[in-house]
Amino acid sequence: MELGSNSPPVIVFDGSAWREHLDDIVDAAFESQGQNCIHAQRLLVEESIADEFTDALVERAMGGLRVGDPPR
Repeated sequence: MELGSNSPPVIVFDGSAWREHLDDIVDAAFESQGQNCIHAQRLLVEESIADEFTDALVERAMGGLRVGDPPR
């Protein structure tokens, strides 16, 4: 599996506490609008939870992100 990049992927396994860290995962993906080399470019999610994880991620991203100038 190729994992080379300028940032590591976020890997989410079934049985992990991903629900508790969903805000952190969203922040890792969208913080700085991808304008730095440490944001999460890829999410690798175990197939057994992929649908549930994707639904939760989309709901969080669509409903909770503020677009515009970042907080200072």
